[in-house]
Amino acid sequence: MSADDLPADEVLDPGPRQAGSDQPPTKPRRRWPWITLASVLLVLAVVGISGLFVYQDALRARDSLQVAADALPQLADQIRNHPEQADATIAQVQSAAHTALASTTGPHWTLAGWLPWVGDNTRAMQTVTTAVDRIASEALPELSTSLQSVTPERLAPKDGKVNLESLVAVRERVVHADEVVGQALRDVSGIPRTNLIAQLTDAVEHLQSELADARQLTSTAAAAVQVLPAMLGADAPRDWLLLPQNNAESRATGGIPGAAILLHADDGSVSIVKHLDNKDFGPYREPILPLSADEMRLFGAALGHYLQDVNLTPDFPRSAELARAMWAADGGTAEISNVISLDPVALQTMLKATGPVKFRDPEGHLITLDSTNAASFLMSDVYRSYDSPEIQDAVFALAAQAMLKQVMSGNADAGVLIDAITEIAASGRLLVWSADASEQGLLDSIGVSGALRGTTATDQGTAPVVGVYLNLSTPSKLGYYLRLRPQVTGVTSRPDGSQEFDLTVRLSSTLAADAVDQLPERVGAPDPPRGTNRVNLLVYAPSGGSVAPLASDSSGFVAQHDGLMVSAQTVVVPPEQTEELRFHIVTGPGQPATPQLRVTPGASNS
Repeated sequence: MSADDLPADEVLDPGPRQAGSDQPPTKPRRRWPWITLASVLLVLAVVGISGLFVYQDALRARDSLQVAADALPQLADQIRNHPEQADATIAQVQSAAHTALASTTGPHWTLAGWLPWVGDNTRAMQTVTTAVDRIASEALPELSTSLQSVTPERLAPKDGKVNLESLVAVRERVVHADEVVGQALRDVSGIPRTNLIAQLTDAVEHLQSELADARQLTSTAAAAVQVLPAMLGADAPRDWLLLPQNNAESRATGGIPGAAILLHADDGSVSIVKHLDNKDFGPYREPILPLSADEMRLFGAALGHYLQDVNLTPDFPRSAELARAMWAADGGTAEISNVISLDPVALQTMLKATGPVKFRDPEGHLITLDSTNAASFLMSDVYRSYDSPEIQDAVFALAAQAMLKQVMSGNADAGVLIDAITEIAASGRLLVWSADASEQGLLDSIGVSGALRGTTATDQGTAPVVGVYLNLSTPSKLGYYLRLRPQVTGVTSRPDGSQEFDLTVRLSSTLAADAVDQLPERVGAPDPPRGTNRVNLLVYAPSGGSVAPLASDSSGFVAQHDGLMVSAQTVVVPPEQTEELRFHIVTGPGQPATPQLRVTPGASNS
């Protein structure tokens, strides 16, 4: 059938023809490939131009961030030593941060963010500049104002009273600054690293590390300004129990509490109310508080019967609860809100700030302690100078009381005192407990709660915590000569984020063999042979992990304590000898960061 045979309404209209043309009509051209190609070229041109702008902006942002980073060390020095100069430097940092943020915004950055691979890098850059800008605009001014208001000189006690008003005045500022730094750390830590260029990866990881260090400081400051005023009696008077520990007779958290001292805090003033020796408490018909099966197996009933044994457990909050219950039974009517513990090494460190302290012993002799002799006097010389155990314990308590009066007098170098307190807290020689759960949480964040734990948060992620603790098992003061040196080796990472490694524990005696016969009676242990340290060693595995002694002839047993596996055994260390024990540790999953050690503080910092 030809076209002429089709119905008229089914014949395609050929369109108009040129007059006189006998050529058949041309077919219409398909224009869409050219339109598509033109669109692609246009997009590529836009992307190319955007990429050029993004690249130039990124360089500008990088330079601005470097300006801000270079100014921060100077700012830290100014805030501490020349606060009147800090505002100008903060303005410089803010200007640089604002430039960096402005350089990473705009339509071309939005477009670049849609592209594969490129988008990961642009979004990472935007997260970095946003975090730095918010810290510069919000956190730095708050911290600068706060630190200028609560200088060491203003915080230091004067005439027996701490200036709480300055702490209360800056509380909201410091807490807000900590929240800003914390959010910045979370944002930067959440940046995906897989597709980042090497230079940006390094910058992000460096910033994350710096923010983690800053957060440690700001969170400590935020916790301190929230908890200290209340604990020092800003809202209502508080009663504290001070437990001076004596590391010469080792206990898991340091040494035996030689006494219990009642302190009264009221609106920043702290006074000594009452002092009792440990012999004034118990023993009780039943443990002062119910003990768990784990506690009974590891520490025995003595944990709940004697004040000097409440810290056989390495969990200081538990020790504090037991001591508080004993005070309620035998100490008096005061309701204990807080328990604090210090040891002789801590007191000696604080004497660097206060200068020498003087007091008279029960026999009327004048005693002078300073930053060179306090620890050795309280843990060794006191036993050579006094035969009576009662006088020895009394001297120990009198030294602690004299030290407290010296600190509260206002004669200390405030900056050195704050550094000293920071040092002893980091070494586990300052422990604080609160009966208030919210305060206890803040104390834990500061790092002074002494709570038993199997993991801790670090800038690398969750870190496993291995505990290595000592309890002297014979009544002696030979812990003064004992040195504990644990070491982690052979760390291997596993696919589930767990780790395995070996732990070597070295226990050494610094007591000379020819000096054993000169030891005072109360110092040398009668059994085993005189001068020989006999200690119970407890090695705690991290959360969800395990611990196993490597020696085939190892005596002892494996137990559980608050969900943590514990290897327990008795070790005998003769004079001038070193005993070495090795353990294999496996952590729980999701603990990829560097393993952390928590140990019993000894009689020496070395």
